[in-house]
Amino acid sequence: MIDQQIPIACDLSRLNETQRRREQELLRKFRARWAREAETDDGVWLSLPADPAELAELGELLGLERLCCPFLKFQLEVTREDRCRLYIAGPPGARDFVLMEFTE
Repeated sequence: MIDQQIPIACDLSRLNETQRRREQELLRKFRARWAREAETDDGVWLSLPADPAELAELGELLGLERLCCPFLKFQLEVTREDRCRLYIAGPPGARDFVLMEFTE
């Protein structure tokens, strides 16, 4: 089986108007709160406090993002130190998109 690479292209038509507004609202909120921990060749590690309400909103954001940006993959971990770490990655070139879209 050949692994076909999904192009780095958002499909905003997969979100209705309400979902798009909510996605933008959540992105603004998290852009201001993230601590950038590290960059890799294909992605970025971000973190923030693991507050239950924040985790619920982060889950909502990731649910919306996976609809319009199927080329991204998300890895979420919550540490013993009450930190939430999120790795956002994708095909070659995705790191620059992640930095532009998810950070200030």
